[in-house]
Amino acid sequence: MRYLVLVALLVLPSFAYAENICKGTFEPGTEVTLTATPCPDSNFIKWTGEFCNNSKEKVCKFTMPNKDVTINAQFNKKPMKPVWRRGM
Repeated sequence: MRYLVLVALLVLPSFAYAENICKGTFEPGTEVTLTATPCPDSNFIKWTGEFCNNSKEKVCKFTMPNKDVTINAQFNKKPMKPVWRRGM
């Protein structure tokens, strides 16, 4: 039997939530590797969920259990840099 891994995206500070960002099914005992890749205007914060809980590493590895797994990847937007102009 295969079980589901569902990775969801959380963008701080508003906690905008996009469902089903990435999903796949794996046999129990399979080594699963997840890699967080932020957009240029974002920073990766951490993983949350049972198997990658609070890891700040961009790569999360775990062995697939005999159940479905949900993991969240948390990102935040980089602050905008001010644009300075000389007097007009």
